[in-house]
Amino acid sequence: PAGAEGDAVGAGMLRCAAVLPCPALESVRAMAFDPHTRYVALAGTDPQGRQQLRVLDISRVVTAGGNAVTVARQTSAGWDIDCLKFSPWEEQQLVTCGRENIRFWRLKDGHLPGCSLSLGSRVRCTHYTCIAFECTKAGRPYDAAKYELSKETGRHHMFVGNCRGQLLQIGYKDRTVQVVLDLHAEAITSVCATDGFVVTASIDKYVRVWPMDFKSSYLHAMHDSAVAGIDITPDGLQVLCCTIDGAVGLLDLHTHGYSDLAHSHGAAIADVAVSVAFDEL
Repeated sequence: PAGAEGDAVGAGMLRCAAVLPCPALESVRAMAFDPHTRYVALAGTDPQGRQQLRVLDISRVVTAGGNAVTVARQTSAGWDIDCLKFSPWEEQQLVTCGRENIRFWRLKDGHLPGCSLSLGSRVRCTHYTCIAFECTKAGRPYDAAKYELSKETGRHHMFVGNCRGQLLQIGYKDRTVQVVLDLHAEAITSVCATDGFVVTASIDKYVRVWPMDFKSSYLHAMHDSAVAGIDITPDGLQVLCCTIDGAVGLLDLHTHGYSDLAHSHGAAIADVAVSVAFDEL
């Protein structure tokens, strides 16, 4: 709807902490918080149908009752965004993906200069759907010392899924596609990663858990409908799964058991996430 708004919900009390008006956007397609929850990034379209990427400073919204301030924005009709994530290794850095593109962005002087990842023949008619970084939730964001140590080894990887059921492993430092993995029969809808394993979800109704060499999945769960979203619990022992028909469940990586949590949603579920601070979903 015109004048799209985003609601920040206070966990635990389930109260609206703030309303962030976005009058320049007719619709919002993706959003993400940075690791310190200082910024929120929004991707959407304006009334002219152009794609907009905006970053808002929300540091004073909850703590002091202030307003969100737009600190950077970019407008273009030449790229498409369906998913965006802040980098866990470098401050004020973003990665986005969408139809025929994967892009890196950085906040600089109120602007968002960006560059595209070279995809070669993988660009044509391919929609990139989801992004994950090889790091744990318990890790410290922007750990400069750890990042500098691993620059030579190239251990920092990110993963991007696409509509063909493939997962791209990308070197974060050199921004190159290292390998393309065929993991699902249909589009990958969500991906999560730690420094020990990767979890993928797909329209083919499967959630699969993979070792870092991706030789074979060592655990999977089949659902009654397409899987819309997944998230790994902070302890790394369970995977939260949600499907488009409204079901929510937990896959236990230790016991290999699966627990149904809810079937009560009256409409399709778009995504799911685990709260690190409040131990809720």
